[in-house]
Amino acid sequence: MFGINAVNFNIFSPEAIEKMSVVEITTDELYDSFNPKYGGLRDPRLGVSSRRGVCPTCQKTWSGCSGHFGFYRLPCPLYHIGWMHETLQWLRKTCHHCGFVGDNVLKGNCPECHKPVNRYFKKNSTSLFFEDVQGIHALTAPIAYDILKKIKTHRENFHPSWLILTVLPIPPNCVRPSPTLDGEEVRGEDDITRRLLYVLRIAKTYKKS
Repeated sequence: MFGINAVNFNIFSPEAIEKMSVVEITTDELYDSFNPKYGGLRDPRLGVSSRRGVCPTCQKTWSGCSGHFGFYRLPCPLYHIGWMHETLQWLRKTCHHCGFVGDNVLKGNCPECHKPVNRYFKKNSTSLFFEDVQGIHALTAPIAYDILKKIKTHRENFHPSWLILTVLPIPPNCVRPSPTLDGEEVRGEDDITRRLLYVLRIAKTYKKS
């Protein structure tokens, strides 16, 4: 008999997300001539989503294929809504000049480089701000990411910069299946796919701007 002694929750690094994936998502198009488009959110390599067909990745049918992850490289760092509190706590302990991390919230000058540190605070659940000698400013995800990247750590399984998304994991097809009728897929998309498509189209517009 085997038993579970402990459960460990951690954050994937961008490299780990790419390593566990079977395909990079590169387009916001779902279908090509009524067939799932390779490189899109309905790429067949992400797994079988209906009772018929064989997965091209694992060569298994619907009952045996548990699905496969993909990834999408974001055009700029983005906050993860689930890690906003943790991101704020790390920023408050970190010197934005040298990357020094204190045991508690830093105030006044950094003990390492002796330069004045910022004050960080949250205005609402999705917006962070910082205050320096020049006043109060919005703290965008790219700025926060650059600050956290300065932190020097010897931990192999975690870095504070991973709290901010640079690579978006794309869940398997079976997690967000299309509506089916008698085992056959019908045109229509799951809510998760719709939301991912929304993200990809905003990213596409961002790249063009």
